Amino acid sequence: KEYYYSDHHIGLDNKLLSEFENRITFIKEYAEIIPNVFLLTSFSNKYLRPRNSNLYMKDENGKNPDNLEHEIVFVLKREDGLVVLSGCSHNGILNMTDAAFKRFPNSPVKAVLGGFHLMNPGTGKMAESEETVANIANIFQTLPVEKIYTGHCTGNEAFRILENILKHKLAPFKTGSIFQL
Repeated sequence: KEYYYSDHHIGLDNKLLSEFENRITFIKEYAEIIPNVFLLTSFSNKYLRPRNSNLYMKDENGKNPDNLEHEIVFVLKREDGLVVLSGCSHNGILNMTDAAFKRFPNSPVKAVLGGFHLMNPGTGKMAESEETVANIANIFQTLPVEKIYTGHCTGNEAFRILENILKHKLAPFKTGSIFQL
């Protein structure tokens, strides 16, 4: 399958897939890739998913909305809790964090890091309503999550709304940020 944002190809170059086939492993379900490092692939619809109207996939059946089944979340299991790392969280950061809670019940989350896909990349403006963004923050307030780091596709407007509610629990991250785990 090929993946697109509007008319821009955003998937891997198929030449890379064939040239390095022996180095690529497709993950279809939960996997422990090294001790205490996991990839999760299945997400519920318990919480709202962000708008993904410009994301498409193209296969032999034509161009269709991306079903996002290829999205994964990285979970580091530590003695004192979990670290959850997502990309743009197209399935919704709350759904992705919830997948970690379901896989590792009774484990607190030390940190969630990722983009929250709350900004329209074409306009740079917030893609969700203020109420929706505030709802994400309010739900995070009820979860056993110690710290939340977000950047890139969350957007500045949404970050300010999240920060107003989450206060010290939220921090930005940018290219070059270093986290000591």
